[in-house]
Amino acid sequence: MEKRQIIIGKVMDKEDMKAIPFATVSISYLEGDKEEIYGQVCDAGGTFKISLPLKNTYLVKLSFVGKKFRPIEVHPQIGRGKLDLGNLMMEDDESTNLEELKVVHKKPIIKMEIDRLAYNMSEDLEARTKDLLTMMRKVPMVTVDAQGNIQVRGTSNFRIYLNGKPSSMIEQDPKTVLKSIPASTIKKIEVITDPGVKYDAEGVDAIINIVTSQSMGDGLVGSVSTDIGYPWNFGHSINLAFKKNKLGVTLNLSRNYSPRNSENRLDLDMEVMDKSTGLKTHELTKVEQKVSSFWGNLLLSYEIDSLNLVTLGGRIRQAKFTSYSNSHKEASDQSVIDLNQVQKSTYGGSNVSLDYQHSTKRKGELLTMSYQFEYTPNNMENSRVYDIPSTPNRFSQKGDAHMGVNTFQLDYVLPFCNVNKIETGAKYINRYSKSDPSYSYYDESKEAWVPNNSHSIDRLRHSFDIFAVYGVYTYSRKGFSFNAGIRGEWSNLKVKHLQTEGSKLTKNYFDWIPSVRASYNIGQTQQVILNYNFKVRRPSIYQLDPYYDQMSEVFSIVGNPDLEPSKMHSVGLTYRLNLPTFMLSVNPSYSFTNDMISQYVKNGQSDISKVTATFGNLGKEREANLSLYASWSLAKWVSCQFNLSGSYNHTSSDMLHRSVKSFGGYGYGALTFTLPNNWMIYANAGFSKQTEDLSSKKDFNFWDSYSISKSFFNDALNINLSINQPFTKYITRRTDVYSDSSTIIGYNTNRARSVSVGISYRFGKMNSRVKQVSRSIVNDDLDTSKGGL
Repeated sequence: MEKRQIIIGKVMDKEDMKAIPFATVSISYLEGDKEEIYGQVCDAGGTFKISLPLKNTYLVKLSFVGKKFRPIEVHPQIGRGKLDLGNLMMEDDESTNLEELKVVHKKPIIKMEIDRLAYNMSEDLEARTKDLLTMMRKVPMVTVDAQGNIQVRGTSNFRIYLNGKPSSMIEQDPKTVLKSIPASTIKKIEVITDPGVKYDAEGVDAIINIVTSQSMGDGLVGSVSTDIGYPWNFGHSINLAFKKNKLGVTLNLSRNYSPRNSENRLDLDMEVMDKSTGLKTHELTKVEQKVSSFWGNLLLSYEIDSLNLVTLGGRIRQAKFTSYSNSHKEASDQSVIDLNQVQKSTYGGSNVSLDYQHSTKRKGELLTMSYQFEYTPNNMENSRVYDIPSTPNRFSQKGDAHMGVNTFQLDYVLPFCNVNKIETGAKYINRYSKSDPSYSYYDESKEAWVPNNSHSIDRLRHSFDIFAVYGVYTYSRKGFSFNAGIRGEWSNLKVKHLQTEGSKLTKNYFDWIPSVRASYNIGQTQQVILNYNFKVRRPSIYQLDPYYDQMSEVFSIVGNPDLEPSKMHSVGLTYRLNLPTFMLSVNPSYSFTNDMISQYVKNGQSDISKVTATFGNLGKEREANLSLYASWSLAKWVSCQFNLSGSYNHTSSDMLHRSVKSFGGYGYGALTFTLPNNWMIYANAGFSKQTEDLSSKKDFNFWDSYSISKSFFNDALNINLSINQPFTKYITRRTDVYSDSSTIIGYNTNRARSVSVGISYRFGKMNSRVKQVSRSIVNDDLDTSKGGL
């Protein structure tokens, strides 16, 4: 019987002392003039065990992409059937010529970190000809419904950043802005599910950070793209990146336009029931819209030397929205009103930021100083014409509002003793805003516009000064990481109503904000995270603004300047598994607050059939959530992914004498087929069901889409054909809004089926990145869960 020799060992990374899963082991020996080779792929923990004929000498080789290992000779001991080689160390292979490598495994689209998931948009071929809003449906824990509404883990309480900086101009109208940004200009989307004390105490449940693509090396690269869709909409973009020695420039410009057309009409069917009198009011509104938007982003980067870097960035967004509507209102008392209405909005914003970053010869030590100014206007005009005999029938309302923000920030990171890190910093925010609403009607006898006193007019001035310091300690060793921090935050709020005597309001707040997070890596493929967070949600200007926004003859919205901040506690557990062909992330969480800010509905005093939505600190909210993301490469030519979430919500309010318990959730599934000759086919489908709140509930929502694309000239030219909801021409969603004295049932009908063609062309070549500072300003202190700026 042939004697056998068992050889075991573990493949490790010499730099971080972590196991390298799925490395290839090759053990050979000479049999005369012939070389016999035995091979094996390591398991997820980097270990291997090979049985082979007993010989005097073996040659051991290891291979892994991007790593190198000097072959070693081993000699078994006589009489021992097992030979333990212990830990075998591999090093980074800096000499690897990637142009000569044949890639046999795709770079992972999903990257997991302790506090976030990153979706590498640049690795998704579908992104070449799609807009960013469409592609965000693929991002783990993010859902985008058929109407373009975005949620993260089932909640609308999140912020959107651009390159690590907050972007209120995007958050004003994310559907329109993200629709106008080509996904090909985006490097990755980060979903920060556990914002710590480095972020403002008034923060949110999650952060979506959009990281734009950076240029590569000296020279010029760029891309141009255009898309045309029906119902008619047009989008065009140009993206340039230039680098020469230490200077780098990136520029992104995009234009989106949707003309007024009846094919994209929106129908609103609303019924109001007065519980006390039995009076029913029915209103049918047909709406046509015209949208025009421009978005631009500029980044200048100058590398003073290897340790010092300066960046100057600027962003601008301009948008115009016009809505033409015709309403017919009938009541059970035989009254009839016809209304023609034109609403015009001009909004957007601009942003300028300056960052200086200094690093030292100690690896990881970093000092960053930043300044940012952001200006966000929000102006609107609403003209209404009523068909009512003997009554003034031309009314006008205007809103002149804006917000300005100055932010100064200092951050310092100090690693020490290999396993410890301290992060500390300070921040000052000066935020000011104003709102000057006006209401008038046209007096036929005077042939002039005169003030309309049926609405109370109150001009608002609002300022917020915030000063904060924070400290975070992190310990990491052998796959275990512990992170604890605390933030001290002082804020001063001033609110003044210019036309109301004695209305000046001044409030001071101080909070200690703790945060704790622990994680454990099981090898390089599994991770478990446990976290606790405490947040303060302060109301946005939209929620404070007393401007009376007449949405229709029946329904209007007005802010509440007396809102108080809301405090929320949350705990969460995350399990992640990342294998070469399969990834899974499971996240149960629980959050609660006793002074939530929420929207509710109240009836008019003079006309019970008219209702107004406003905001208040209504009471308690408890929510349990379970989210799941999975992606699976079924074969080289087909892959799939799933994005699921379910939540149970319990809200109660003594003020409204109401309590609501409800379930909600969303789901997304996608199939991707990679075919010969550079053909790609994509199939996507999803659903969403929002939890109820204290004043409304919405029904189930479903969507599906399909596309086919082909690339030419080494992927430089890409053409894509897409169709959304081909089996459903129109979609209707029901919304129930209720108060103590009335119930509103609304049906929102818009076109679901659409077709689009996209073309993009990339040109140029570079070799090294334009540098950008590692840290910058992040303002996440406004509650945006209910429509804030």
